[in-house]
Amino acid sequence: MAVKNARQLNEDIECVLVLGGDGTMLQAADGIAGKNIPMIGVNLGTLGFLAEIELDTLEAALEQLLIDDYVSDERIMLQGRIVGSEGVKDVSPALNDITITRYGSLKILSLKIYVNGQFLCRWNADGIIISTPTGSTGYNMSAGGPIVEPGANLFVLTPICAHPLNARSII
Repeated sequence: MAVKNARQLNEDIECVLVLGGDGTMLQAADGIAGKNIPMIGVNLGTLGFLAEIELDTLEAALEQLLIDDYVSDERIMLQGRIVGSEGVKDVSPALNDITITRYGSLKILSLKIYVNGQFLCRWNADGIIISTPTGSTGYNMSAGGPIVEPGANLFVLTPICAHPLNARSII
C-alpha cells in the first residue's frame, strides 16, 4: 500500500518497507512521523545511505526481520513551523534538514541565532541549514558543514554563504 501520510496507516502496522532511494526514505519518514514505526529501506536508487538493503539481499533481510534478527537505528527528526500574521500556516517534519533562505530580492538575511532561548550569535547570510545527524551528509555537507554520527543527539546549524569569513557551523 502506498502511504502519503500517517493517517492512512492501520494501528497494527509493525514496519514500513520502503522501495526506492534515499529520497524515497525521506518522503516515507515524513509520512510516518510521530508514529514510531520502523522503516526498512531497499535501495533502488543510486546513493543508498539511508536505504541500506540492496535488491539482491532483500530476501535474506526479510527472513532476518521475520525472526527478529536485526539491529535498528534510532534517528532524531526536526519539526519546522511557518508562522505568519494568521498563525501557523504549515508544520513539517524533517529527517534530514530544514532550510531557511531568502526569497525574492537579492538582499542577505540577518539571522539571530538562539539556542534554548539564549542568544548565541548573529549571521548575515543567504540562509541557514538546520540539520539532523542523518542530514549532515546532505545539503549541510555540501555547504561546508561537518559530518556527524547518525545516532548523535544534536543538531547542526550551517550558514549558507555567510558574509563574515569566520562564520562556521555550530553543533
